[in-house]
Order: sequence, then structure tokens, then C-alpha cells
Amino acid sequence: MFVSYSAKGDAVYARLVTSRRVEGKVVKETSNLGRVVDRERNVFRSRERGTFTFDPATGEFGPAPSGGWPPPAELLVLDFGDTWALDSLATSEGLWAALDAASPSDPDELRCLCLHYALAPSQPNCLAKRWWEGSWARMAYPSARLASQRVSELLRRVGDEAAQRRFFDAYLAWVAGMADGTARVSVDSTGLPNSSRMPLTAVSSHNGQVSEECRLTYVLEQSTGLPVYLRVAAGNVVDVTTLERTFAELAVAGLPASWAVLDAGYWSAANVRAMEAAGISFLTRLKPNVEPYKRVVAERLAGVREAGNLVAHGGRYVYVERVEAELVPGVAGWLYLCLDMQARGQEQHRLYGRAGKRGLTPEQVHERMERMGVFVLASTADIAAPDVLGAYCARQRIEQVFDVGKNYASLLPLRVHSEEALRGHLLLTFCATALLCRLQSRLPARASSMPQVLAAARNQKCKVYDDKVITCEPTSVANELYKAIGATCPVEIPLPCGKK
Repeated sequence: MFVSYSAKGDAVYARLVTSRRVEGKVVKETSNLGRVVDRERNVFRSRERGTFTFDPATGEFGPAPSGGWPPPAELLVLDFGDTWALDSLATSEGLWAALDAASPSDPDELRCLCLHYALAPSQPNCLAKRWWEGSWARMAYPSARLASQRVSELLRRVGDEAAQRRFFDAYLAWVAGMADGTARVSVDSTGLPNSSRMPLTAVSSHNGQVSEECRLTYVLEQSTGLPVYLRVAAGNVVDVTTLERTFAELAVAGLPASWAVLDAGYWSAANVRAMEAAGISFLTRLKPNVEPYKRVVAERLAGVREAGNLVAHGGRYVYVERVEAELVPGVAGWLYLCLDMQARGQEQHRLYGRAGKRGLTPEQVHERMERMGVFVLASTADIAAPDVLGAYCARQRIEQVFDVGKNYASLLPLRVHSEEALRGHLLLTFCATALLCRLQSRLPARASSMPQVLAAARNQKCKVYDDKVITCEPTSVANELYKAIGATCPVEIPLPCGKK
């Protein structure tokens, strides 16, 4: 019996080696002792035993020395600020409680993986353990098991329908505590390109872009700016067919909508009637090929440029004429014919540069010019013309949420190969997106951008000792993050025995 030592980075680890004879051959067996604290005095540390002694001569374990024990020695230096801040925010606001509901037996793994999604979006899940080892998450959640196979199993487990329902029950209750109670939502979808052999992956032609993808729908609660629900469908399912089921599931989940802002892809007579029957008022943009658009443009465009129709919005001026109309047979509402003069000028400038190359006649140029800058909104609610643009622009928030998910919360690329793992992955990206959106809403307009404050906080390290963590000094940018979440960066944090 003897102890072997190996170096890993700045640390030294020990293994116990024993020999025994099997069928005339000597077989060596090894077991981990842990990290070497004091080689001369045979003091080691492991997660299971804490700090202890081991005598290779007798094979006996003992407690750590007490009398005359030297002061704590520096053991580790870890990334600190970004992980500590997001973990603190999720804890204080109650988001972790909703995530824990998805799989109550795996809280440490779920929380760490959500933080990994939010703070290391370019890393695949197989590197989650490496990220954990180098960050404050290692101290906060020492029992987290993030080996690649373990993560794959966890994704499949939280992708189960029962786990998803538990999560959304708890999550919607969390959002309800912050919402104004009006149940006003925005709905939009995005494609998730992938080459996985899943039933949900199919050839899609969306807005002229052909790809193999599945289709992700998000529902956004307008007063909080938070995503509140998700659905995933096959890539070849068109948006217009998903709306009624989305509202039905949302109502069962506990958030029946009363008002919805929709993308143009959801317009159909069937959807308009379904929303009318469900008591859901809506506002949407119309595509140029639908009948109400053609009708109001033909009848009203020539006279829209009147002084009484001009409204200011977002630093630009737009002519808006409100017209009471039958949206589809049997459903009354309002059409809003809009002419954005700035957009018209920009589009006409581009047309002038292309007209000669494409051989367009003056008549053709004139016809195209007349339609430039024109768009039409439709609603079953009577909205004043000066207010309708602001109401529709609330839809931009859901596009921003998708941007956060794709660029900062590991939504893409998809690296899963089963439907259960996909749904688990989407739930974790959803939770990471909600956490980052919550942070973004707290950052003042004059502050640095969210990526900048998180990067600055990540560069703030902490030094880990036997019984405490001592943080390094934060920069002014990192302090912007701490101020935004209403926290003060601690100088030191006690560690319970055996935390590491």
C-alpha cells in the first residue's frame, strides 16, 4: 500500500494504491484520497470527508490536526462576480423555486446548468463541468454533477411533460406576482435550424428561407417583458395553425389571455373568429396579399396624407388613418392605414439604384413607389390612431427576447438528438432567457451593456481558503451589475467544512 501523487494545474492530488494477487498475478487497485493539503503530515481534503489525515502504514483515517495547525492556505482562484450576481438575483426573486419544481431531486444541477446557459452561451454542455470547476458555482453548489452523460440524462428528465407542467405552474405563479394582472401578451415564433433526426425537424420555408428546423413559439407577458410560455412544433407547421392551440394551452396553464399583439403570420379568418369567441382582443400587422389590406389601400391610400392623420412616433412621423371595417365576415374591428414617410424615402432611394439595372419602366417605378412605406394594422379593439403604433411596437419586446435567447442564453445551436432532450434544453434556455431579461430590465439606460457588465464581473476573481472565500476588488463596471440587482459585493463569504 502506498500513496501516489499527481499535479493538476496548481493543485496536487493523491491516490491510494494497493496490490493483491489474483490467480498468480499482481493486480493494482487505486482509489482517490483527494487534494493534498499538507504532504509531509499526510493531510488531505475531499468532498466526502472534508479535511482529514491518512496513515499509509496502517491504512487508518483520522481527523485534521488541531493544535499547531498552520493558518489556512490559499487553495483556489475562481471566476466570481457574474455567477454570484445571477445566482443571487435568481434566489432573491424566486426564479430558482420555479426551476426546482421541474425536477425537485436535481436542484443543484438545474441551477448550475441554467447559469452555464446564461454565462457561457458559446460552450456546449460537455464543457459545463469545466465551467463549474472554474467558477463560484463550485462553491455555491458543491454537489452538482455535470458530467456530459449526467447533463444529457437531466435534459431528458426535465423534457418530460410532467416536469414541464410542474415548471410552468410554478413559473407562471412567479410572473403573476410581478405582472399587473391584465393578461396582455405578445406571440411570435422563430425557427431552430438543426440536422437532428427528430420528428420535429422538417424542411421549412419561412419568409423565403428554406431550412431544416423545428419551430419555437414564445408567449411574452407585456407588463413584465418576460417570456411566460413556450411551445415547439415541427418545422413544416406554419405559424397560422399554431395560434389557437397556443392560447388553449396558455389558458390551461393559468394565464388566459385577454389581449394579444401578433405577427402578420398569424392572420387568418379562423384565428380571428377563434380569438373573438375566446374574448381575446388583438392587434396585428397584415400582409399585402390579404383582402382587408388590399381593400383599405385601394380605398384610402390616395387621401391618407392629410394633416389630421400625421402622428409622431419614435422620432419619426407617420400618417395613420383609422377605418372601421369588417375584418373577416362576421367580425367587426378597425383597420389602420399607415404611411411612414421616412421608410418610403429610404425604400425609394434603393429603388432608384436598382430600376435601371432591372430595366423597369417609369410606370413600373411609379407603381412600386406608391406602395413604399405603406403598412396596415388590424385590431378588434378601438385604439386611437396616435396610440396604435406604440401598442403594436410592444411586439418588438418579444423579438428582443428571442435575441437574448439566441445570443446570450444558449438557444442555438441545437446539440440534442431526441425530442425529450430538446424540450429539456428549451426549458433551460427559457429559464436562462428569463433571468437575463430580468437583469436587463434592472440595468439603467446609462449603464454599460449587459454583456459588458457580466464580463467585468466574471473577471472579478475570488480566492478560496479552507474556511472562507475572499473576493478581489470589483471594477466600477462590475459594481454597476451589483447595484442593478440591489446587492453589495461581499468582502468574504464563510464556507462550511467540506464545502469544496
